[in-house]
Amino acid sequence: MVRTIKLLQMWLILGGICIATSSQAQVRQDGKYCNDTQTTRGPGDDTHPWPWGFEVKFPWDDVQGIWRTQKDGKTLYFSFRRVQTKRVKIKQIDFETCDVVGTGQGLERDRTIVAQIRNTYSNETYNLTVYAFNEEDSPEPPILNQVNQDHVIVARINSLDRPDIEFAAQMVRISDHLEFKCGIGDKKTRF
Repeated sequence: MVRTIKLLQMWLILGGICIATSSQAQVRQDGKYCNDTQTTRGPGDDTHPWPWGFEVKFPWDDVQGIWRTQKDGKTLYFSFRRVQTKRVKIKQIDFETCDVVGTGQGLERDRTIVAQIRNTYSNETYNLTVYAFNEEDSPEPPILNQVNQDHVIVARINSLDRPDIEFAAQMVRISDHLEFKCGIGDKKTRF
């Protein structure tokens, strides 16, 4: 019974992600589907230089912990807690207040982690896709981190509420534990 419920939960989550993604699809004049917020970009593009399509199998053994991504002065923190073999609970963390500002669940899809996060402060929903690339395929050198990592990890964020918001940058795991020092006085908080 418990397995059936968990299976149904997983299908509902995947269905929600697929519906949200496909609801933004549009048909071009040549009859093919396209998505304004997810245009295909190859290596060398100044905005998104990542070689989409060259991602490798995600290293699930190294997923749990606190992660950071930053681009253009914007820094986002996430906690990833592995709950099943290929499923994680994701929390977006506000570094200044130590509050959880967004939550979602990530599942494996095509060698990536795909999640839909609901930010409770801004009332915004966005897709978070996490990719792993081999170092030799990465257009940027890997960011040094405190935790051993064999791959370059990239987060791609697409807002479902605003079509102009897209964010793609390296992610770095800053701790393999779910504890994090943040806020005034660097208080240690468990996520």
